Amino acid sequence: MYNHTIGQGTNLVLLHGWGMNSAVWADIATLLAQNFRVTLIDLPGHGLSPWDHNKFTNIQSWAEGCLQIAPPHAIWIGWSLGGTISLKAALLKPRYIKKLVLVTATPSFLSNATWPFGLATNTLERFLHNLNTNWAETLGNFLTLQVSGSKMARPVLRTLRQRLAKSPSPNLQALNIGLQILQHTNLAQQISALKIPNLWLYGERDTLVPKQGAITLAHLLPTAQIHIIQDAAHAPFISHPEQALQLLQQFIVKR
Repeated sequence: MYNHTIGQGTNLVLLHGWGMNSAVWADIATLLAQNFRVTLIDLPGHGLSPWDHNKFTNIQSWAEGCLQIAPPHAIWIGWSLGGTISLKAALLKPRYIKKLVLVTATPSFLSNATWPFGLATNTLERFLHNLNTNWAETLGNFLTLQVSGSKMARPVLRTLRQRLAKSPSPNLQALNIGLQILQHTNLAQQISALKIPNLWLYGERDTLVPKQGAITLAHLLPTAQIHIIQDAAHAPFISHPEQALQLLQQFIVKR
């Protein structure tokens, strides 16, 4: 899996979301690298990471692949699908990860009995169907959904498109497996086992990961530090970089 490191200091690991690549972090990673050592990883079949259909078949294999690359005792920052992978990695090897930041991530992307704050099942099934009909259009629609409701929808969408174009197109099978991970992963009943410090950043206007989940999250995981970024949608580190950076830095240096 492709990765690169910038900066010096406390180790940070950044994981991007579905269909994207590590270039999505460009601006905030550069700012973080002024004080920290930042390792950016391209998920399997995304960005510059090759695709191995025999190896990366489920969420555990994706998490294990990232664990093999990440420096020990780092602070992991995962966005969307990258947050799901980070959460799984922390549950697999809790002593390997120092702290965890989940940026518009969720224990379950689908709405269900244990987590009623996700997408409807048929919405994700429709994405899977459309993906195999016209993957480029489906990915474009997903980017649009990420900025839906935001007052800064146009500039954020433009930035997401520009960052996506920085690397080769993602592998179609990797996109399929990524959506299947979102479809089948429900960690709501496991997160109570999370003992390391954890920060959850929600976007007030996020339609993919609704802020309403924050209340239930606080009950399931009393150690959770939760912040809702006003007027942000699914990519608050792009729409509200100064606020996101401040929250991240405060959490990173807190003892």
